[in-house]
Amino acid sequence: MQFQKIKSPLSKANFIAKAKELKKFISSQGKNYSVTEIDGDIMKFIRVDSSPNVIWDIDLVKLYNAYINLENYPTKSFIKYVPRRHSPGRGILIKLGLIGYV
Repeated sequence: MQFQKIKSPLSKANFIAKAKELKKFISSQGKNYSVTEIDGDIMKFIRVDSSPNVIWDIDLVKLYNAYINLENYPTKSFIKYVPRRHSPGRGILIKLGLIGYV
C-alpha cells in the first residue's frame, strides 16, 4: 500500500486557503503538530510531542507543488520540495483529505 491522491487536485489558491484553516495535524510518522501562525504562504507550527519551543515552518506553495507533481507520496519524494519537512508535509496532505492509502 502507498499514499496516492484520493480527490481531484485542488487549485493552488484553494489548496493554500484550506491549509491555512488547519489548527493541528499529525505527521505521517505519528507526531502531533500545532499550527502557531500563518505568515503569507508560510505555515509555522510546533511539534507538540517534543521540542514545543522549536518553531518549524513549511512553504505551502512548495508543498502544493509536491502535491501536484508527485504520483505517489513516500516521504523521501517530498525532500525535493520541502526538505526536512517531508513527514509534516505529507501529514498536512492527509489531514486535508487529499491523499490516502490506496
